[in-house]
Amino acid sequence: MLNTKPKQFVAHKIDENIQKRHLASFSNRLVAYAIDWALIILGVKYLSVAVLLFTVLVFVKGKTKRVLSQSRSLLNESLSKLDYELDKLDVEERVRKGFTNYLSVYIRFFIIFIYVVSIVVALGFVAGLIFPSSLIEYNKISEANLLMQPFVGVMSEVKIFAGFVGGLFYFALFTWKWNGQTPGKRFMKIRVTRLDGKKMSLWMSFERVSGYTASASLFLIGFFQVFWDRNHQTTHDKICETVVLYTSKEQKESPTPTS
Repeated sequence: MLNTKPKQFVAHKIDENIQKRHLASFSNRLVAYAIDWALIILGVKYLSVAVLLFTVLVFVKGKTKRVLSQSRSLLNESLSKLDYELDKLDVEERVRKGFTNYLSVYIRFFIIFIYVVSIVVALGFVAGLIFPSSLIEYNKISEANLLMQPFVGVMSEVKIFAGFVGGLFYFALFTWKWNGQTPGKRFMKIRVTRLDGKKMSLWMSFERVSGYTASASLFLIGFFQVFWDRNHQTTHDKICETVVLYTSKEQKESPTPTS
């Protein structure tokens, strides 16, 4: 028989410290978004250079093993969390395992593909500096060869896909690692804060970024909710029960009224 006992409503506890903080304005949040997306677009535009510079920087600092280990741990943790959430939705174990395994292989393949393309582009650039005339002749032959036509524009399509995926990971990972901040939010001295005062988890950070699609629906009406919402919450803020607050010292405490 089904359990007909009604469930009790559980209200989420609001951290008292949040009530003494000032809410971030729409203009500050907009500038932070602009800075973040400018960094994402620049990174995607010069994807090959960014990937190679990151690799060289990690190698020079001797943190290659550490970065690889942390990346594997992060991927495994994310897949385990995804499997747990799917289990809560009563998805069959066979389907869950197949989906997570496929997703794991797909992510690894995409990362390897990006590195291979970056290395090829870098080698082509170096070859162009050493043998400029030979490279020009090679490009003419390649453009005339019909066999190369299916590969024309592959890099641009990769950049478009990397823009969406990169934006997702950019906002989620920075929000998680920097405790509610991205480079843009840090520059504007604002921070995403949970209503219960707890630290932003990795899964909640991804959930909040995924909520951007809900805010963007219906002509960005979810983003403009900050104008009439009492707590300046957008749709994705309400989904994850977060608010965006100032972090500077002069904004932390509410002004004391003078008599």
